[in-house]
Amino acid sequence: MDYEERSISLSELVKIIFKRVWWVVGVTLAVMLVFIFAVQFWLNRQNQTYTVNYTLEFPGIEDSAYPDGSTVRFSSVVSRSTLEEIVAANPSLSGIDVGAMVDSDDIEFTQSVVPADSSASGVAERHFTITVAVRYFTSTEQAAVFLRAVANYPLNRAVQIANALTHDSSLTVYDSSDTFEDKISALIAQREYLVGMYDEMIAQTSGEYTVGGRTLADYRTQASLLFQSMDEEYLNSLVATSNYVLNYSKFKEEYSAREANLTRQIEENQALIAAQEESRDALIELVGNGQISSADLSPYNEMIARYTAKNVTLQNQLDSLRTTMEWIESAGDDTAALDADIATILDNIDSYRDLLSGATETFKSVYQSYYADMCDVTFASNIISAEGGMNIILAAVIGAIIGFVAVSVVICIIDLPKYIKEREPGSASDGQKELPEGDAKDE
Repeated sequence: MDYEERSISLSELVKIIFKRVWWVVGVTLAVMLVFIFAVQFWLNRQNQTYTVNYTLEFPGIEDSAYPDGSTVRFSSVVSRSTLEEIVAANPSLSGIDVGAMVDSDDIEFTQSVVPADSSASGVAERHFTITVAVRYFTSTEQAAVFLRAVANYPLNRAVQIANALTHDSSLTVYDSSDTFEDKISALIAQREYLVGMYDEMIAQTSGEYTVGGRTLADYRTQASLLFQSMDEEYLNSLVATSNYVLNYSKFKEEYSAREANLTRQIEENQALIAAQEESRDALIELVGNGQISSADLSPYNEMIARYTAKNVTLQNQLDSLRTTMEWIESAGDDTAALDADIATILDNIDSYRDLLSGATETFKSVYQSYYADMCDVTFASNIISAEGGMNIILAAVIGAIIGFVAVSVVICIIDLPKYIKEREPGSASDGQKELPEGDAKDE
């Protein structure tokens, strides 16, 4: 029997598909979940990154210098050695493969400087950004710990260096000096260092900044009262009026050469004086005859006076040298007597050394507190989240669509031929031609 084939309408396809509604729901959900997991735990981990933006502040940053004067290389925070040091210091970061991270360029560091005249604070600002791939971390929390540790590394390094500084280099020179004069010079240098450092800290902070309940100005005043000019003059006069030397063994070794040198200089000056006197005396008769004025003799007299004054100084040095040698020789082999004489002066000088040593320890404590307070890292956001990749909601929608399309195709492949066959004339009653056998039974 001839019949006209009818095309399948969209409504018929929908009825065919949703006849197996639980297949549709189940497969769609399953594919959606699989797609979500694939995006979240594979695609996104391959493409997403964590980024942290921050600024750093610590004394010396404007010169890119640590407290010991060494250069700060900010980009070194993403070097292999630095990252390995950071990971090794924190058990929660164990397992992070920083070697692969560096080798694959999966961590990036950038910095920019805002000039003082362009910044909101009125001072130059340094802004830093660190970006790292998500796949190296087990969680966002671990990534946050890692990124903050990397950002803080220059500050921690600066504080570590500041705490290690002894600030007593001049006292070290004092201890190794073998003359009273050098020891006094070292005391002067140590006092000037302490006062100068307090001045620097005061200039970088407000007048109200305190450590241990005292202002920096109070500490500076206390340091400035140690070993003042009157103390220096007292010690210099004590040394000058004494025939003692600190290192008498070295003095004995150098005595002959020093005596010979002074004697030679005195003799050379005497020769110069004699030559100038001879030239001057030859002109005195011309002055008497009125051929020249007495003013023409002035250069000779000035030269004679100059070298005579030099010889007085040299002769005093020579006499002091010989007197000191007599002091050493008078003791014979009794070095204890020499040491006792030296102690009469050294005890006075050492007393000032002890005062400055105590002041240096006080300064060290103040400086460490000051430096730690001046160090700061400010993050643009306290929340660190993954960026890039595919949004999970979008992934769910795409997964659901793929699942629905896939299950619909499968259902159509299975049920559509049967439905078309049942629609053929004589295969079923007219009331049952529009639906598969299952639908007729339901009615």
